[in-house]
Amino acid sequence: MDKLAKKILIALREKPYQTADEIAHALSMTKSSVRKILNDSLNSKVTQNRLYQWSLVDGDSTTAKPAEHQDLKFANTDLAQLCKYYLACIGFDDPDMSTPSESSPNKSGVDYSESLIIPETPEDFLDDEGIQQLLARKRSEKERYRLFFGYPVNITQGRGQNSKSKIFKLEPLILLPIEQDPETHLHNVDINFPIINQTAVRNCANLEEDDITSEIADLERDLGLTEQDRFFRLDEIAIRLQRIRRDWKWIENIDPDNLKPSDIPLSELRRQGIYNRAVVMMVGKSNITLGLEQDLQSLAKLPEKQYQDSVLGKLLQGKISSDKTDFSGKPLIEVLPMNLEQRQAVEAGLTRTLTVVTGPPGTGKSQVATNLIVNAALRGKRVLFASKNHQAVNVLEHRVNELSSRPFLLRLGYNYERRLGECLLEMLNAMATDDDRDNFDVVQKQHENLLQHFDKLEDQAQQLIKARNRVDELEKKAELARNELGDLLFKEATTVDKKRVRGCLKNRKFKIFAN
Repeated sequence: MDKLAKKILIALREKPYQTADEIAHALSMTKSSVRKILNDSLNSKVTQNRLYQWSLVDGDSTTAKPAEHQDLKFANTDLAQLCKYYLACIGFDDPDMSTPSESSPNKSGVDYSESLIIPETPEDFLDDEGIQQLLARKRSEKERYRLFFGYPVNITQGRGQNSKSKIFKLEPLILLPIEQDPETHLHNVDINFPIINQTAVRNCANLEEDDITSEIADLERDLGLTEQDRFFRLDEIAIRLQRIRRDWKWIENIDPDNLKPSDIPLSELRRQGIYNRAVVMMVGKSNITLGLEQDLQSLAKLPEKQYQDSVLGKLLQGKISSDKTDFSGKPLIEVLPMNLEQRQAVEAGLTRTLTVVTGPPGTGKSQVATNLIVNAALRGKRVLFASKNHQAVNVLEHRVNELSSRPFLLRLGYNYERRLGECLLEMLNAMATDDDRDNFDVVQKQHENLLQHFDKLEDQAQQLIKARNRVDELEKKAELARNELGDLLFKEATTVDKKRVRGCLKNRKFKIFAN
């Protein structure tokens, strides 16, 4: 064992749970040399937790384990955990986070560029000529593609567009999104948000589709990606990944400080496995998925104090109350006919903190949403209607806005800016006349009368249901007598003088009649 390794052992014996950065600073060594010694010559003598802190395997130290390290489950916001879970799930919608290693016959060039450095700041590699060419392509393609920095890289063999042909693909194990700044239009690497590429994990671990979610969750925990307010660099994550998944096919040892180009470019490698290579790659993505990822990432970074008093915050804290508020004396307006269950759903939506309404297609969820929006507006509430698809928004917008001669709902989003301006101008120029107010009062009075009549009918229906239930109970009891007497006697029993029978039984006077 050389002197530097002994120094590191002594440092960890005196002060365990140090990161490679802290050890390097204390011993005036470079981080790369410390990292190499820890992972090579001291590999069997030291261990690393998921906070990337090193200690001795035998626990032989002069300093007790700090209390804050007894449990590595550091505080996380529930919202961040939820967002990270959904980000992992999004991969199932766009599962192929890979790119062919060589260009196809009908395409010039490849969708990646090899990088010789691991970025530590967003601008580290943006002067690379190959990467700049990818950025230029992305700008010309607008939002059809997303860019990622990926390291290390798994090479696997798969099928091309022609199912009979086989191609080699590049699958980075850890991805860093490359986002465009909306103000400067420059592309920066989001080094604070590493993403595990489940395409690569599935192939490296030989997993079935049903097992990938559990494996991703385990990796995120073991790599420290679930730790709130803690940042771990990609080079540390990659080294630890090789350390905790030694059974994967590692062709090259992971060495972030030595990303030198080899004699064989990535496009010519044919041995399947994981290489100590880094790339910037272009991946096709839908605009919907892209926007959703950005929204989830933004939500995951919110401090709890910014949303703890909202309905979402209360839901995550388990503080949703079932208590109702009143209707503010206003009748429930049915702009579309509703049955009893739909009316109850609208009432719940107006009077409770959180209401979930479910049902298969054709059960009237759109009617509920339409009536809910109109009644909420009548009570002076602000309403935001959102959906994961345009069709649902189109249906509701049409149903609500056709109720009035002027716009009731304002449509927001891509390609709707012009219509939004027109709607706002139309609403600002519109004024309610005296005739409008008089007509409203008359219609509202008619509606109140109809509601009263409806309530009476509802009471009668409930009484009918109650009577029917009583009949069912009596029929069940009568069935016992039918089985005992038989159909003939049971039928004649209805003509018996019950009062006389009771008197005979009371006086014990019996007379036997025989035919």
